[in-house]
Amino acid sequence: MSLCEVEWFKGLYRKIYGVLSAEGMLPDPCEVKVLPAEPAPPEARSGTYGLCWRDRRLLWFRVQPPPPVDFAHELLHLIEGKELELEEVYAYNLSHLVVMLARDNIIPPANPVRLFKDVTTDMVVDAIRKAYNYQFKDLAEFFEFIGVVPPFLKMVPSINGVRFAVRKEYPERLIVIMAISELIAGAEFDKYMYRAVLELLKMVAERVK
Repeated sequence: MSLCEVEWFKGLYRKIYGVLSAEGMLPDPCEVKVLPAEPAPPEARSGTYGLCWRDRRLLWFRVQPPPPVDFAHELLHLIEGKELELEEVYAYNLSHLVVMLARDNIIPPANPVRLFKDVTTDMVVDAIRKAYNYQFKDLAEFFEFIGVVPPFLKMVPSINGVRFAVRKEYPERLIVIMAISELIAGAEFDKYMYRAVLELLKMVAERVK
């Protein structure tokens, strides 16, 4: 059955599809097929709640309607152009943001997948400064301010005890992905983190024009 024919594809689910359709990165929902929940496909393990076959534009969910985050997760797999080794990073880390945008009726100016493709460290810092209206020196100072220590930071001795510093062995791309993932994780509880992510989407839209 086509997704557009599925009874539960309305309301929040249609909004989620709209968020990830930004920039035409998803096909028309009538071109996407959804398998019935039963029987489960052979590829589905006991802990598998959703599957996506991108080349066939085919989705399966163990529970239908699926939890909104699971729906967003599998739709993210439908989007082409992501690095194979980062496929689950995109789907897992961006799915919560997509649901938040959909619930708030926000169609982003750039597709959320661009957050992990077209953003620099300087852009993340600029977005945080705008959101918090404070001139953080760098990501280390920001994360020290909120009391979070992402893996790309370390604590080093300072005159006042310790301070945060970026680990030199981490490439910028990985730092960006980790920093944005932390912002997304906090966005549901902190309006300033959410605002920073929205600022980043605006910046990316301007950059890729």
